[in-house]
Amino acid sequence: MDGRHCKQDPEPRELSEIRQEIDLIDEQLLGIIVTRCHLAVSTLDVKRRHGLHPTDARREGEVSRKAAILAQERGLDTELVHGIFQRVIGLTRAALKAAGEVEPES
Repeated sequence: MDGRHCKQDPEPRELSEIRQEIDLIDEQLLGIIVTRCHLAVSTLDVKRRHGLHPTDARREGEVSRKAAILAQERGLDTELVHGIFQRVIGLTRAALKAAGEVEPES
């Protein structure tokens, strides 16, 4: 067995620092997603007062289209970004469901 593969070389300090920044950004992303879900739930009172449905497919489509445009402007894969936003919208729907406000999508 080749001894070079048994012992892991220590991670370069620069790599460790970059990974720490990535970890911080991951935490921030999760915080932003949680905040977004809370804001979606907080819109329910306004929607109720105005007789609006708790979910708005038109608005969800706008959010996805806007994200795709911004992704393209920034050189990101628009399909992947669209998928991310679909998941975020799914998380928002789950938050609304957990709040007991909407029926699950069929």
